[in-house]
Parts: sequence; structure tokens; C-alpha cells
Amino acid sequence: MNFTDVLRAAGAPVADDYRAGLAAAKTAHARQILCIDPRRLEGSIDLDACFAAVPEHRRENRWDYGIGYRTTAGEHRAVWVEVHPASTSQVRVVLAKLKWLQRRINAWGVPAQRLSSQRDASHRPYVWLATPGRISIYANTRTARCLRSAGLDLPSRTCRIP
Repeated sequence: MNFTDVLRAAGAPVADDYRAGLAAAKTAHARQILCIDPRRLEGSIDLDACFAAVPEHRRENRWDYGIGYRTTAGEHRAVWVEVHPASTSQVRVVLAKLKWLQRRINAWGVPAQRLSSQRDASHRPYVWLATPGRISIYANTRTARCLRSAGLDLPSRTCRIP
């Protein structure tokens, strides 16, 4: 299944909020997401806005975006992007958002899990994009190890989709 099929199968509220390309991302955020071949983008969804309308999720820490794409080998994958200030004081919030996202992905079933499960040199399923300002989380620290153990790399200024 591709990204669009997974979202449609997931049902409300995500089934109807899928957008072509990076159209679901705010303009400033879309500029931080770089794709070598935009024709391979399957689409995007603004999860935060989508779930903000659902009463039981309004007060939760929600992840920002999901983006589906095809690899050069034709495999379907998803990258999940959180745009957030990159300071050590925000790590706990971002990790709570990641857990929220992982619960959603698990609830959407095996196809969604497959899109998000592969992690290799060219694909990181979960990305923390730093907002403008200083990045104050450093490699080889306890905080960095905590992020890596949760499946996140250090925050970066861009997300590169291969």
C-alpha cells in the first residue's frame, strides 16, 4: 500500500486530509523539506491540524506532518516530521509527540507500520526539524542518546527525502 491508501484505510480524521506533494505543510516548513525528485512525493498530511479537531486529541502533544514518497527502487515509505524548537527543555515534549504518533501508526495497522519501520542510511522515518533559532542539543550527550534510543536523530534545519 502507498501513503494515500494507508491514510484512506485509516479512516477519520486522516482519510480526508491528504494533500498532494507538500501542500499540507505550512510554507515555511515546506521550505525545510528537500526532495531530490519531487515527482516521487506521494503526498502529505498535517496531522496536528487534522487531530486538533478531534476532542480526545485536542489537549495531547501531536506530531506535525506525515509525508509519503517512493524510493528510486519504487518502494513506498513515509517520513514523519515534527517542527519544534531545538532545546533540551523541549525534548520531553517531542518524545511525547513521537509516542502519540507511534500509537496512531500502530492503530492504522500493518501497512502504516511498514511504511514507517525501515530505517537506513537514506531513510529516517522520524525527523525533528528545528524552528529558527539556536539548536542547543549536542551529539554525545545523554539527551542525544535518549533521542537516538527513541528513533530520533538530533534536530536539524532540513529534512532530505531521497
